[in-house]
Amino acid sequence: MEINEFINKNNIIAVVGVSTNRDKWGWKIYNELKYKGFLVYPINPKYDKINNDVCHPNLNSLPKKPDVVITIIPPEVTEKIVKQCKDLKINKVWMQPGSESEKAITFCKNNNIKIVFNACFVMDNLNKFNKIDSEKSKEELIEELKKEVENCKKCDLWKNREKPLVGDGNMHSKIMLIGESPGYYEDKQNKAFVGEAGKILDLLLEQVGLKREDIYITNVLKCHPPKNHNPNRQEINSCIGYLHRQIGIIKPKIIISLGKYATEEIFKKFGLPFSRISELHGKTFHANTEFRKIIILPSFHPAVACYHSRMIDTLKGDFKKLKRLINGEY
Repeated sequence: MEINEFINKNNIIAVVGVSTNRDKWGWKIYNELKYKGFLVYPINPKYDKINNDVCHPNLNSLPKKPDVVITIIPPEVTEKIVKQCKDLKINKVWMQPGSESEKAITFCKNNNIKIVFNACFVMDNLNKFNKIDSEKSKEELIEELKKEVENCKKCDLWKNREKPLVGDGNMHSKIMLIGESPGYYEDKQNKAFVGEAGKILDLLLEQVGLKREDIYITNVLKCHPPKNHNPNRQEINSCIGYLHRQIGIIKPKIIISLGKYATEEIFKKFGLPFSRISELHGKTFHANTEFRKIIILPSFHPAVACYHSRMIDTLKGDFKKLKRLINGEY
């Protein structure tokens, strides 16, 4: 069975045997699936968290039933996992090389559980996911993403939104600006950064010779949180895969993260140590991606200047760094 027939992008996936070691397959598989936009549950009783995400002790503890279970564990543990899959009515298991056993394979076949084995996710199948994306234009990929987000019900934010706001601007820009979440007016107009915060952003861009149409703008959350509440962990975890995919589609050279939540998630993605935004703003950080080296420039969210007028000078100072980056001074 072709792997893209076995897994589709609407699937919920449980990865049994995740690791905090970035050199291990468990880490690579879990993070690559998140990057591709899947809702992924890490499972390993040794850990409480993986990269700040809740790590679950077993399949029974998951908040939602997964469609697919990927095992990266000893064969004798896989034999126990497939029995749990039968009890929970999970009918797809992908046994990574080294985790399969004849006993587990026979059990799955006898209980109508579809299986994949002798196929390494990272070595043999990662390129299949990437090939699917590489054959399409950025416009096609973003349009696909929009449709997925419009149908997304991974958290409760869909219940109150007008329409999700996936992104605005130039998909071919080398600059990607990431905010926190759509506000009330953004939700109504389906446009990023409107109102006073939008005016401030326009001013900041203008001082470095840019307009909105010169950059690509998105948020960590795609739906408006009621009463503009701060994003919670469930909302972020449900939505972050979409942002990771956007980064992979846009392939920016420079990412500007605005505010605590955007900066924290971007730092987490690229394995950078996060501290207070007041300590990070205006500094440049370098990260490696599958497509190129990028520069990350954190700053405060423009809305902060709506409440503290003195912060406009701080924001202007941070955006002057952007101009230097564009001119190749870093």
